[in-house]
Amino acid sequence: FPTRRSSDLQANTIAIILPLSVISFYMYIKKGFTSFNSIITILPASALGAIIGTVVFSKLSNRFLSVAFSFFMIYAGIRLFFK
Repeated sequence: FPTRRSSDLQANTIAIILPLSVISFYMYIKKGFTSFNSIITILPASALGAIIGTVVFSKLSNRFLSVAFSFFMIYAGIRLFFK
């Protein structure tokens, strides 16, 4: 596999996630599963959480984050399997 820069990978991820998020948002509004009032309430907390998460996780080592994410995914898989 060719080597990719981290910034290229992040740009590709955003290029996929952003349009899918906009489509999902539109579908939820169209089908009446959510309202603009709930979004206005949730949006500031989500932005604050993203900022805090960025600050905290930028101080942790890549190795620690990789191991923690691996354990989380194993835990989630086991929970899903036994549910």
